[in-house]
Amino acid sequence: MIRRVGLEHTAVVAMLVTATGVALRGLAGNTGSLLLLSIVALAGMGIAGVVIPRWCGSTSPTALL
Repeated sequence: MIRRVGLEHTAVVAMLVTATGVALRGLAGNTGSLLLLSIVALAGMGIAGVVIPRWCGSTSPTALL
């Protein structure tokens, strides 16, 4: 995904997926939807966990990570 759309767009998508999953978890009516939305939120966090450090390293190469 990073190669196709770039780091910045991937980071934005990851943040939107995380925010959507977390926001909709509060509206979950049953256990199944709560688990599904938790998986959506965690998927966004997982993508962001890979993309954000790489993006920070590419924008400020002298910074120590």
